Amino acid sequence: MNMSLSHAMACLFLCPFALFYHAPDFNIPGWFQGPDGYLLQPTPIGISLVFLMSCTYYIWDTFCIFEICKRVRGGPLRFDDYGYLFHHLSCGLGMFFPAVLVVDGPLVLFAFILGEVSNPPRGIAEAYEFEMDAMRIAYKNFKNDDYNKANIKKKQLQDRFSKIWSFYLGLLDFHFYSFVVLRIVLTWYTFYVVLPYAQLSLTFIAALLMTLFSFASVIILVMQRNDRSKIMDKLGRVDYDPSAAVEQKKD
Repeated sequence: MNMSLSHAMACLFLCPFALFYHAPDFNIPGWFQGPDGYLLQPTPIGISLVFLMSCTYYIWDTFCIFEICKRVRGGPLRFDDYGYLFHHLSCGLGMFFPAVLVVDGPLVLFAFILGEVSNPPRGIAEAYEFEMDAMRIAYKNFKNDDYNKANIKKKQLQDRFSKIWSFYLGLLDFHFYSFVVLRIVLTWYTFYVVLPYAQLSLTFIAALLMTLFSFASVIILVMQRNDRSKIMDKLGRVDYDPSAAVEQKKD
């Protein structure tokens, strides 16, 4: 399990727990009602701890991004690296100061949950990418004797790869639609709740940065989805085999 997925899963458990644990009641619509609403109250200790945990992850992941560029790729930062760094900076600003200054905590946490809930499908899809890469290597390098020793047939590997690939595409589609819908909700929440009521100027700035990041992310996801659709149309099939051979569907 990669670090991003681990962080997303931990947040989806700890964030709602902290939010509801400190809530005065379960009347969620009442949380939004003016300056006396729960979301506008000071940051309780549980929410501060969740924020500091996430900030620790952002610092570590930022370090990993630079280390990978330096030691693995041996080149400059890529476009998606800058996207991750922008995301980590925005989230770090929006969480660290509400945690240490004990202001805007519930307000920010609700937004954080909306932004985080669509991430697990993407993280799981990325984990399957590693498995598919390993299967491609095995498919390419295995010889008949190797298959006999492993007590498997090449057709079994092809069938498993095909199923994983279909599941992988399903995860990407689920992430795409959930991400777009939740970012629309998050944008509404930002402009109608966070910006009017945020007490810290850094919370205000972080909210604007995350809104910008959301719009950019949606555009990038749409472009990636269109590129993937063009590739699928060109290949003429949905289920890739490990050899990535171009095979046309037969009627």
